[in-house]
Amino acid sequence: MTVPSHIIDPRTKMAARVSEFGALATAPLEYSTVFSAKMDVIDTAYTLIEPVGNHSIIITDIVFTGSKNVGVNNSLVEIYSSEVDGSTDASAGVFSSEVAKNASLVLNGLNFIIPEGKFLLSKIDDADVYIAIGFYYVPID
Repeated sequence: MTVPSHIIDPRTKMAARVSEFGALATAPLEYSTVFSAKMDVIDTAYTLIEPVGNHSIIITDIVFTGSKNVGVNNSLVEIYSSEVDGSTDASAGVFSSEVAKNASLVLNGLNFIIPEGKFLLSKIDDADVYIAIGFYYVPID
């Protein structure tokens, strides 16, 4: 038995669709913007993403690459949020991992949310690490 139903966004009046094969069609809320940086100064805050008023940040992908300069003990990379740009206090941690010399760490399919008014920052404990981060902003209703 089938039950007729509709999935509709009450704000936009946009209806969800079902494909010709019966699959519910889904899409990302937004397409990601990519920011990349070379982190080459130890224990220094690198601003990855700045806050936008009335928006949260959604992190979708992160790629770390350790250069040939990373030592034998790897480089600890910490990603964290703060209300203060340039803060090195990583107590509001989002993600941390060690990155080895000449190695990459790829994290995709993420759905991390950073609250409104927070900067997304990063720091390292051994130079040099390259980072690329995919993200988008979502409005807060």
